[in-house]
Amino acid sequence: MAQPDNPVQLEQELGKTNYNFLKDIPSISPLQVGESPRISSLFGMRLHPIDGIHKPHLGIDLVCRRGFQFVYATANGRVIFARSKKGLGLTVEVNHANGYTTGYGHLGTIYVKQGETVRIGEVLGLMGSSGKATGVHVHYTISINGTAVDPLPYLTLYEDFIKRKDALRASLIENSAK
Repeated sequence: MAQPDNPVQLEQELGKTNYNFLKDIPSISPLQVGESPRISSLFGMRLHPIDGIHKPHLGIDLVCRRGFQFVYATANGRVIFARSKKGLGLTVEVNHANGYTTGYGHLGTIYVKQGETVRIGEVLGLMGSSGKATGVHVHYTISINGTAVDPLPYLTLYEDFIKRKDALRASLIENSAK
């Protein structure tokens, strides 16, 4: 499958495939479902909270009401980085299919090692405030072939796919009963 140019095109292509495709690309939140994470900083230019200057923010920052919690792999892949990184503190980076890479920064603890294979939903570590952080959160990034993209549209791809699939199934059942 050719790499989509944007998440809208990706969602259109998802209608032509099955959920196994979603296991190999970022398609869930890196935080526990039902935890209702809050986005404390969006993708794009922002006033850096510590440096006090405008800088590109190449991910999103997610916080939870519970504070420290598990951080999960958002797709199947291989860990390519699992240690401290300048500014991001304890960081895990995972390579996925189709040129995708995800990053999870400011962790408090890392549970995986470089070279390890991980599955979607597997625990990578704990939220934290390592590196240049003003509080407990996870800095979540997605890049496609080395170019950072806004992770926001990817947080619910799997959930949205299941809802569309269930709606289609219900529609087919309803129409066959008539």
